[in-house]
Amino acid sequence: MALIDTFEVRRLYSPAAPVVPSAPCDPQALLHNMRQSLYRWDLTSDAMFWGATAAELLGASIPATARAFDDLLAPQSARRRRDVIRHSDCVDEGAGVAYQIQCELKDGRHIEEVGRWFAGPDGRPLYAQGLMRIASADYATPKLRLMRPRFHKHTCVLERETLLTQLHDIVAPQNGLKRRCALLLIEIENLAVLDRNYDETIIDEVLGAVAAQIRGQMRMGDILGLYAKGTFALALRGGDYDQMLVRAHQLLRLARETMFETSFGDVPVNFRIGGSMTKDCIDTLQHEAEAALAIARASRTKRFIPYGDMLTRHYNEIVEQTKAAAIAHALQNHHLHLFLQPIAESGAGTANFRLASIGRTGMHGRLPMPPLPQIDRDTWLRALDQRLLDLAVDHLGRHPAMHLCVPLNGATLRHRGFVANLVELVARYPDVAARLMIAIDEFALASNTAGLRRVITGLKHLGLKCALMHFGAAFAAPERLMQLAPDLIVIDAAFAQTIGRDADARFVLRSLIQEIAALGFVPAVAGIDNDDAAQLVRAWGAAYQIGTWMGVSELAEPPEYIPAAAVA
Repeated sequence: MALIDTFEVRRLYSPAAPVVPSAPCDPQALLHNMRQSLYRWDLTSDAMFWGATAAELLGASIPATARAFDDLLAPQSARRRRDVIRHSDCVDEGAGVAYQIQCELKDGRHIEEVGRWFAGPDGRPLYAQGLMRIASADYATPKLRLMRPRFHKHTCVLERETLLTQLHDIVAPQNGLKRRCALLLIEIENLAVLDRNYDETIIDEVLGAVAAQIRGQMRMGDILGLYAKGTFALALRGGDYDQMLVRAHQLLRLARETMFETSFGDVPVNFRIGGSMTKDCIDTLQHEAEAALAIARASRTKRFIPYGDMLTRHYNEIVEQTKAAAIAHALQNHHLHLFLQPIAESGAGTANFRLASIGRTGMHGRLPMPPLPQIDRDTWLRALDQRLLDLAVDHLGRHPAMHLCVPLNGATLRHRGFVANLVELVARYPDVAARLMIAIDEFALASNTAGLRRVITGLKHLGLKCALMHFGAAFAAPERLMQLAPDLIVIDAAFAQTIGRDADARFVLRSLIQEIAALGFVPAVAGIDNDDAAQLVRAWGAAYQIGTWMGVSELAEPPEYIPAAAVA
């Protein structure tokens, strides 16, 4: 553990006896006598570096990270300590931002930290350094909290740290009895729009006007605080579930009927609200309210979601709706494009044909595909496969020398109208069928092999070739391979990942290649990412290789190009 010995220790207290000028003061001895220790906290790596007196001060082994130090603290103190810095509303203008924290250790002792945090290039806290001391029991009182800012300067509501402290006092059992409390997290839905249209001063005025209106809805004993930028927390002391529902709908009606006054003029505001009821731990209460708010934020129909038995159903519905909307939007707006990856012939080492896939593009290249919804999953798979086929056939029609291998899902191949649609599609270009290979995942052979065999037979009658992808999952027994008779068998990339350092992996992959060749089929290997692996599989008899060593998957056409087949 690295120790801090470079801090400049200044005189913090008046010495008990005169200091002889000729006798230099030992800074570490001074800190030891005053039961204090220096520390530095790197918020990026979470590492903590301590002075030489830390072990004696804490009475335990020196924690290497802030998370390990949190294990020494009472749960509420650990959360409050992180919030002081990570969720600070202050701005570092170069000299750092001062902070003062009081925490309680699990053994009952109290510590006080005084220091400064410094921001990185993005303005967020990068590291903090300060001084830690053991506080006496009579000193560790709420008086210290009054030394820190309690109210947000623009909204005049409680700061987050003070809010959580008071919320903890409400939730904590008293005389062995639990007390009721409801927590509402009220988020300004259109804050991002307001940020784009107004300057920071107007935004502060909006927050202040919203806070003033919410205070008008409060009862005696309720607590209002700024939970995050644009999100208020309203704690209903003694509130039950019904009262939480009533208060949430009152706030939503308030947002609908009120224009919030600013110096620029009246500004409309919308709310999204998540609610939770009293739990044994304030952390659980917060997490449940945050989860409910996240679902309310994503919902198309509900602006208020209470955490409870219905939450899972609401969440699943919203997730499925979001996934389906993303896929439909990508298909309808032609945001899906054709990507091609070389399939290199082992003998020549050049790309003989390419593996086709579908994807989205962004400013920095290819984007991941939206996740598929579980509801009507096969329907969405067929829609994506049809889009891929449209793009692939159109590309082949405009590039006569190109050969493509197009992987399709088993649900698409088994669909009743697949072969008829493919016949109509291929008929647009006379010579496309001979240059198009349909790839089937080996996992599709786990069920209804007879149906797949009929489809493959129909494809071959059209003049198309067939490939078996991800071979090695043990679904394709030799007798099944003989029945399907694929033109190409591609061994899964997982078998090639460790052949450079694992003799067993080399034996398995070599055996698979030799087994495929012995059955009279053409073997290919996916996942080749270096020259050594390429030479090995070439020597073992692999006819084709796929991997980053041969080339990555790249966009086949500029994003602006929309083929006529897709528009039709």
